[in-house]
Amino acid sequence: MARAAACSISAAATASSCGFLEERPQWEAFGYEVSERYAGPNVSIGELPDEQFDLITSFYVFEHVEDPVATARELRRRLSDNGTLFLAVPDTLVNPIDVLAADHLSHFGLRSLRAMLDGAELVLTAASRTSMAGTWLVAARPAQAVTGGADAVDGDDDVTALGRYWAEAASSLQRSAGAVDPRPASVAVYGAGVYGAYMKTRSGLPAGAVRCFIDRNARKHGTTFHGLPVHDLDGLGDVDTVLIGLRPDQAEALAARPELLDRRCIALPAWTAPSA
Repeated sequence: MARAAACSISAAATASSCGFLEERPQWEAFGYEVSERYAGPNVSIGELPDEQFDLITSFYVFEHVEDPVATARELRRRLSDNGTLFLAVPDTLVNPIDVLAADHLSHFGLRSLRAMLDGAELVLTAASRTSMAGTWLVAARPAQAVTGGADAVDGDDDVTALGRYWAEAASSLQRSAGAVDPRPASVAVYGAGVYGAYMKTRSGLPAGAVRCFIDRNARKHGTTFHGLPVHDLDGLGDVDTVLIGLRPDQAEALAARPELLDRRCIALPAWTAPSA
């Protein structure tokens, strides 16, 4: 019987595997995770066994590991000679804040994905950055199972463009925030996430100027983030300046909301993903 093994199970991956088994009931699926948080039916907590599988899937794992090549080699060792490795990693060029995420130890574009797989004697056979928003989806097979390579799957990681963007973003944010003469607690940050944390910590505003974070996610309301309370939009009160901690392509629409029209809004500069 053919086997499908997932080396990481998240809520999205669990739903995908259930759909896969509905379409291919002849397959047997095994899930493996390192965290009890994702325990569930057919999911084991711990290391992958030393067995052979015809399909191994990895959802948002490789960006977290210290040595992606070594991890790919371990998966290759468990992959049948004609098997397929299918993996998903964030597309940093779509969401540039990914390079600042503390728990993302590696960042991938097509060139670095190919190099990682080459180091594990795997050949990248298919790749898409459009099938799932903000994500690279990649398939690879053992080198001996592939004839003729995969020359059509090629590209650049454009890391210099990312570096230039963040240098410009830091200068732009500090210039804009420097033009504000804030009263104590007269500033709010929209977005209790990585972008919001960046806006608060890199703005250069004096201590005590930022009153709170604003977030549409109701589960965050009543909690704290970076030591400040998190409210919905109705918690702005007399705040007169809002730092918009969202992706640049989302900031303009937010600034047009009625709650923000009479307030100064400061956002990051526009970002266009190269080769998107």
